[in-house]
Amino acid sequence: MKKVITIIITIVMVFAACAAAETDVDLSGMTDAELVALIEAAQAEIDSRSAAGDDVGQAGEPEAEDGLYVSEARLVVRSEEYKSLYPDVLQAIIVNNTEYDIKDVVVAFVAWDENNLPVLLKAQFDFNAASYVRRASYSGVNMVPGGTYGENTGMGLDESVKGIVTVKAIVASYVTFDGETWENPEYDAFIEEYAGKKLLQ
Repeated sequence: MKKVITIIITIVMVFAACAAAETDVDLSGMTDAELVALIEAAQAEIDSRSAAGDDVGQAGEPEAEDGLYVSEARLVVRSEEYKSLYPDVLQAIIVNNTEYDIKDVVVAFVAWDENNLPVLLKAQFDFNAASYVRRASYSGVNMVPGGTYGENTGMGLDESVKGIVTVKAIVASYVTFDGETWENPEYDAFIEEYAGKKLLQ
């Protein structure tokens, strides 16, 4: 259906371009063969734009996911000199697309360097060994349906963690104010795909 709509939009754009050039386009006078040729030309234009990397027929905003999900994950560098006081932070922007009021959330982070190789993660003041997956617990997030969380918080990193270029994160679980706990069924697949693995672009 989306493909058909895209073709129609492209045809309209062709007509608009002809109009701008003061060229008459008489759709009623076209034969079936001519209409088919026009549609094929529009499809060829779409294919050429897609091959060039253009977002043809796609909305500017990503489609919303179901449930509680991470819309963006990133590294925030707070200071280049005083990292013991202002550590780098792994930040996840969480969106509540559920019907529940969310109390607590657990997010898992993974990261890669400039060569797309995995980076060992260690949280600030964490006495455990560094690992390729680091979970962060956020308590009292107070997320209502449609709300977001994470713009002003994140997981501080130990000074030994360096070279992060790319970050991904996933909601591992959450707890509602009704006391219900949800475990993400996609978590294990996420870890299997990314933890300790080179990032394939």
